[in-house]
Amino acid sequence: MNGRSGLELQFAACLNRVVDHQDQIRSAHAAMASCGDEKTLARRYFEATREAAKTGDVEAQLCYVSGEFADSDGTTHYTDEDLADYRSAAPAYIDAALDRGDWRVVGVLARHFVDGFDLSRLIDGIGEPETIYKMDALMRLGAVGAYADTLNASLQDIAHPDQKPELALSPASVAAAEDWARLTYARSFAGSLPLTAAPARCGADNDVEN
Repeated sequence: MNGRSGLELQFAACLNRVVDHQDQIRSAHAAMASCGDEKTLARRYFEATREAAKTGDVEAQLCYVSGEFADSDGTTHYTDEDLADYRSAAPAYIDAALDRGDWRVVGVLARHFVDGFDLSRLIDGIGEPETIYKMDALMRLGAVGAYADTLNASLQDIAHPDQKPELALSPASVAAAEDWARLTYARSFAGSLPLTAAPARCGADNDVEN
């Protein structure tokens, strides 16, 4: 080899590293090529999340409950068996998350639906004023700052909607929701960090759902 003597071993090691990196690049390209189209990816993500949830992975359980597995164009790919599995498994995951004081599941249950079809639409009572009020009241007990003000306004709107007074909750319903929120907060959430923004529905605890 030309050049400085004594560097043959270093030069050989450098060549080996180049070969290793090339192998890694080829492997990455092969993996990307095998991923499939978007619909295939969405289906694989759903199946992987469902199976991980069954093993007790709490992060997967929260993402499964959130139910956001549609393609970017809103297309879903659920079979009748998928829907039956969700109806069967989700309630237990929800109860477990509430028991451990996970704000993320409260964010799921507080959802307002406009369009699309997330699996969480299959949860009993979700999207109804009573359910949203209960979850907002629970979050209000743990909220601080501007987010607490936002929840106060939401609770007022649900209890006394100006545009649709026929949808207003009865005093008895409001009282029952407030009682549930206080009991649930004291049992499971009192030791949680304060909420400064809406909790993420799936992902890290400190993520914010916009």
